[in-house]
Amino acid sequence: MPVSSSSRRQSVAAEYDVLASLTALIQVSEGFIRRKVVAAGCKPLRPSHERLLAAIGNDAPTVGELGVQLGVTKQAVSEALEALGRLGLVSRRATDDDARYRRAVLTTEGSTTLQAHQKARRDVVSALRQRYGVGGYTELVDLLDDAAQTLTRRLK
Repeated sequence: MPVSSSSRRQSVAAEYDVLASLTALIQVSEGFIRRKVVAAGCKPLRPSHERLLAAIGNDAPTVGELGVQLGVTKQAVSEALEALGRLGLVSRRATDDDARYRRAVLTTEGSTTLQAHQKARRDVVSALRQRYGVGGYTELVDLLDDAAQTLTRRLK
């Protein structure tokens, strides 16, 4: 039996609904985080730069260690560190045992900026937990993780 054009339109709309919903979730969350960070007097960051600052933390890791931890190349880490250095959020210093290797260190401003981003992210998570409850929130995260893994496997 042929599919009606109305059914096809509904199917196409449903396919876009999930992508539109995910896009809206990201845009609303990132917009909120940006506003909170700016209101705190800090520089808003891309999520990848925020993850890099969090990975640096208080450990003063090398570029290679950061690459392994984040699953990216040393070159990608170096470029991101350069950008964060220009913003005054990260500095680099030679290691004690081999001057060829550099350790990444958060500046005071870098630590303050990271804390502002983390606080805003906690506020987003808190809002979702309040709406869905802890169990519902956990289920949401599990479903999104599963969807990401499924698409990663199937769309290679």
